[in-house]
Amino acid sequence: MQGIFRQALNQLTDAERIVLVLHDVDNESYQEIANHFHIQINNVRTRLWRAREKLRRILKPYIAE
Repeated sequence: MQGIFRQALNQLTDAERIVLVLHDVDNESYQEIANHFHIQINNVRTRLWRAREKLRRILKPYIAE
């Protein structure tokens, strides 16, 4: 499953992947990420939402419901 997840992450854009990892893995806040990349918090939220939606679509066949 780890290989499948890695492949799914690689299908995200760099911006989506970076925000997802910083927030969900490194536990950085929206504000910290926004400050780091000089973007608005709403941009962080949008990128994170898009990344999670893409991952859900990509991983759906591998997740038992």
